[in-house]
Amino acid sequence: VMFDLLNAGFDAVYDAPAYRALKRIYDGSGWANDIDREIADGFICHNSVRYAENHDEVRLAAPSEWGGVGMEVGRGVSAILYGMSRGVIMLYNGQEVGEPAAGPEGFGGDDARTSIFDYWSMPELVKWVDGHRYDGGQLSPEQKALRAFYGRLVNLVGEPAFQDGEFFPLNPANHDNPGFGRLPGEQASGHWLYAFLRYDRSTEQKFLVLANLHPTSPLQEVRVRLPETALHFLNLDENANRNIELNDRLGAARASEIRSTVAEALGAGISISEVPPLTPLYLEFG
Repeated sequence: VMFDLLNAGFDAVYDAPAYRALKRIYDGSGWANDIDREIADGFICHNSVRYAENHDEVRLAAPSEWGGVGMEVGRGVSAILYGMSRGVIMLYNGQEVGEPAAGPEGFGGDDARTSIFDYWSMPELVKWVDGHRYDGGQLSPEQKALRAFYGRLVNLVGEPAFQDGEFFPLNPANHDNPGFGRLPGEQASGHWLYAFLRYDRSTEQKFLVLANLHPTSPLQEVRVRLPETALHFLNLDENANRNIELNDRLGAARASEIRSTVAEALGAGISISEVPPLTPLYLEFG
């Protein structure tokens, strides 16, 4: 169906499978590893609309959805969906301030969605409108921080590694890596942690992207292992002593530089001391 829609003239089609794979993690039946099984043919992948909310889907901040985590769940979810392909992204109206679509709105009822059938306003977005001053004057500090996060994310995915580059998933290479965010009692890795690479050959811009999707648990002493094929993908010198330097471009404050070597990346894995809950990292190779 996706090929038929694109051949019929559509510029892009919704990537519903990747979205649903992420939602299943919070519904209780899914793992981050499942995302890779839902990545479509490369042509479709890079011609898909990347979304975490739309008019058909429930709000990220809806109390009854996404595990009831609240608006912060959108950070990791959106960072993954927006960063994994060259497809256009959708930041849905009100998503950036954590609009929860709480309560009945008329025709649509109380369905965790913002009605498109009723004369209605979005209460949290109204706080940003702030009496037509459009300055966010009534937003909470948490909402202002979330809106700033989405601003950084949207600008970042416009850079060459994401707009023009290729995608390389890392969860398959870390399934048996106990340092890849594995929590006590888990027999494999990749439940709450998802990671991938993006690389643009013309500019040589490279990113390691990862996100801790767990709502409450930080992932400590994380190790992200790169297979040899990833080094070829990144066009990196395979000299074992070659240094790897990474800087987080997505955080509000510049994170301390992460240093590793090719030997470490291929062996134990690139070391990241902690990834807080519901936190994505966009680590650019220096």
